[in-house]
Amino acid sequence: MSAAARIRWGVLALVIAAVQGCSGALEGPSAGADLDDDDANGSPGENNGGDNQAGNDDDSGGQAGRGPRGGAAGSSAVGGQGGSSGAQMPPRCQVRITSLSDTSLAAVVAGAGRKVTLHAQIDGAEMAPEQWTWRVQFGGETIVEVVDASPEITFDVAERGLYSVTATAQTSFCSATTVLRALDPNERRTELWVRVLPPNLQTLTPAERPFTLTTDGSNQLDMRLNMGDAVAIAPKRMSSAGVMVEVPSFVRLVPRQSTFRWEGHTRSGANMQDGRFSAQIDPFLLYDVLVVPDQDFAPVLLARQTAQQVITQTLRLEQGTQVRGVARALDAPLPGVRVLLRDGDLPSTLATSDSAGGFAMWAQAGQYGAVIRAPEGSSLPDLQLPAEAGLQVPATGSVADVQISWNNLPTTAFSVQVLPPTGANALPEATIELTSTQLPNAGNLRVGDGAVTKLSGHVVRRAITNQTGQATFSALPHGAYSVRVLPPRLPGLSPTRKDVVLAGPTHTETVRLTTPVNIKGTLTPPDLAAGSVIAAYDDAQPTDAPATTTVGSDGGFRLPVAPHHKYRLRLIPGSRGTQPVVPLAAVSVGAVDVALPARVLPRGRAVQGLITDPRGAGVVNAVVQIFCVGDGSDCLQRSADGNTLSIVTAIPLAEVMTDAAGRFGVVAIDPASL
Repeated sequence: MSAAARIRWGVLALVIAAVQGCSGALEGPSAGADLDDDDANGSPGENNGGDNQAGNDDDSGGQAGRGPRGGAAGSSAVGGQGGSSGAQMPPRCQVRITSLSDTSLAAVVAGAGRKVTLHAQIDGAEMAPEQWTWRVQFGGETIVEVVDASPEITFDVAERGLYSVTATAQTSFCSATTVLRALDPNERRTELWVRVLPPNLQTLTPAERPFTLTTDGSNQLDMRLNMGDAVAIAPKRMSSAGVMVEVPSFVRLVPRQSTFRWEGHTRSGANMQDGRFSAQIDPFLLYDVLVVPDQDFAPVLLARQTAQQVITQTLRLEQGTQVRGVARALDAPLPGVRVLLRDGDLPSTLATSDSAGGFAMWAQAGQYGAVIRAPEGSSLPDLQLPAEAGLQVPATGSVADVQISWNNLPTTAFSVQVLPPTGANALPEATIELTSTQLPNAGNLRVGDGAVTKLSGHVVRRAITNQTGQATFSALPHGAYSVRVLPPRLPGLSPTRKDVVLAGPTHTETVRLTTPVNIKGTLTPPDLAAGSVIAAYDDAQPTDAPATTTVGSDGGFRLPVAPHHKYRLRLIPGSRGTQPVVPLAAVSVGAVDVALPARVLPRGRAVQGLITDPRGAGVVNAVVQIFCVGDGSDCLQRSADGNTLSIVTAIPLAEVMTDAAGRFGVVAIDPASL
């Protein structure tokens, strides 16, 4: 690939929130600046790419998975705290409504004898079981109302239309409403998103498009890849001799309405001598172009550029405004501090303090937030300045005498002892992840003789338990922390989280792993289900390896998972090659086992395709990925304005490579069997 122009495969996951009684919550990954991330410092690492130089736009990169792993998502609704007239407001809570009987709340099939089963749970609450009130409305009339009920309800969906479902916890007043859409049988369809990455990005551009399987439609999926437009970006500056000279830079092209992105460095790859970033881009998309120079020039962000503008314009760098300062702790200079300013998607250059604590960076004019990383191996918290209270960088002159200092916070020496669910034997080789809540007044920022701005702090630490099951953390600032224990992958062990408050000079905490609870169910026909794998992906940690179990010969399964978590279940078929990956349910698990309604597996429908180049010749070894389209974290997502497509946490329904003739075949869910 020329000049390290890499394609990054990407994803975003959101859960739709619907609320009765108050405003709801929209769940999904939160974006934050990370100085160890390519986005933050503009100089990509060597190991971000995966197979075919593909990465993920969550900026962690990594190798794309192989095989028919993953599946389409379930659906959920999250509600917020309700209230009652004259009553004292209870603690804030959220209710999640999920479907136990269907893939999605958005496309249930209506008809005589058709039923759905929904489950309600208060998110994140380890509290006594609630009694629930359920209300189902259709056509403006209440058709079901149940008081003093269990967390589950089953009701008929005989007619096509919208069903409004409200679940209210009777003790805590938490409430949520979701809308279920029921379709006629002939409206059933399987919505897919198809992405193709050619083996040679120097000549062909990636392609993607939606594909809908209907009950009576075609199952042929052919795509032609374009040559695209050749772009060669060479950022330049004016030298003291009046000559334009090239500036080594990191370059990223992010097309709108696409899940792909092109990125690389002008001085890497096979074409490194010419100092250009080269790629073949789609001529019909608009691009946001980010350039982060290696030298002392401010980064540049050009928004909504046509392919022709990207190709023809000369990218001349202006030096921008220099920001200088000193980092200190305990009235002493602090070397090794990394400072990054960010105004939306536009960063500054990354500065690292020297032995005298001094640092300098370059930025365009704007109001910037700041992320300040403590030196590696230090016990100091990282600091953060929000953009709304941020640093104003003028268009001319400089910003000098920026003073960053850490306050002398009281600290605790913290020790964790990890035990299995039963017994007194210590548990070695467990991973401890320690994360603080926001630490107020952890540091200060001041420009010259101006007012002091207080900086919040944040601590993230990780350790492995020793042979006695212990891990220690020294000099943790006082505050509230979340302790997450990830045990070795052994039977009967599940991840466990515990909240602690550190306030004294020492603190010892014993964390006994929680006893797993089971998600149970039966799949029919058993001869098709037997030997398949059930995978449960944790909504809170979507990139973690899933919990798995194998379906028995009778079609039954029992999957141990950690309690008080939310999971998306998928069935991964055996090696028969005729069954699709099947979404089973989105399940909120409490402190007791969850029994899913019996599920009839849908039939598989073969989808054949041909990938060709502009001359009509088959493209060999192109990677074809197929994703679901929906509201789940494992599906492709669209932003509200439709400009941003993302698959940060999505899992392919299928991923295959084209053969010597450019053909491929996958198995999708046959809509007629739903």
